[in-house]
Amino acid sequence: MKGYIGKVKNIDKKALYILIGVLAGLLPMISGMGWLYIFLFAVGSIITMLLIYRYDLVWIINIFLLSFVLFEPAPCDILFILLFIFGILGGHMDFYRFKGCGVMIVSIVIFAVINTLQLFYIPELEVGIKYFLITLYLILFCLFVFMYVSRGNLKGLLKAYVLSASLSAILGIAAYAGLFPSVLMYDAYRIKAFFKDPNVLGPFLVPSVLILMEDMNKGHIIGHSKWAYRLLIVINLLGIAATFSRGAWGNLIFSVIIYLILNRKNIDFKKLNYKSICIHLAVIAIALCLIWYFGAGAGFLDNLNIP
Repeated sequence: MKGYIGKVKNIDKKALYILIGVLAGLLPMISGMGWLYIFLFAVGSIITMLLIYRYDLVWIINIFLLSFVLFEPAPCDILFILLFIFGILGGHMDFYRFKGCGVMIVSIVIFAVINTLQLFYIPELEVGIKYFLITLYLILFCLFVFMYVSRGNLKGLLKAYVLSASLSAILGIAAYAGLFPSVLMYDAYRIKAFFKDPNVLGPFLVPSVLILMEDMNKGHIIGHSKWAYRLLIVINLLGIAATFSRGAWGNLIFSVIIYLILNRKNIDFKKLNYKSICIHLAVIAIALCLIWYFGAGAGFLDNLNIP
């Protein structure tokens, strides 16, 4: 995009390659990593070139990687750091967007100050610092997205998110059929895909449902095939259900209610195809019964500590 106020001068690509060359010469002597170093350097060089010449593509890859969090820091976290550095050096960030956002900035500063002060009163300081830094990281991530996202790149990011969420739901559901259950299942009942906890997978799928609902009549993400939208919505709903996360269920119900309230003027309830809605609900109910029958079993309520 052109015309950004506060845009940083584009990065000097020649200087960057010289820096990479210097690091390539020095690091073997320091690390002694051999072939592992060569492999890591090759991967790093490819990522660096993509960050320079295809920065938007790296963003799409990073959004897709949000669903792969088996270890920390996750791949998306590492890539985010590089996106942050190259985004500022390469002038991809629109800092002028903060104009008129004084309330938001002050709120974030107050939040950070309060969380800093509470570190002096917690019994486990290391744990408190860890979660405090995670919170600051998430705030920084949101602000970074705020500076980057525009009408020109939003479509690709939404596609990547829906694809990542839908793939996670498909893999999780397939685990009930015996597809790597030791990796994709949290226990005998609940799916987690490539997350560490089903309580994280479930809420991750909720925005995908809302995005698909909003875009169904517009066709920006998938096209104008409403059956494709409906199928993906059902898949994500089944994924949320199969996590057996009560927080995710509540998140979904609350989000859909808020969505319908905000869009009540755009919905013609008289023209809704209630027959089609009932069919979809019946399909979801049958699928849930199958998940319950093959995945849950008699001891499931005891596992959830539900009387």
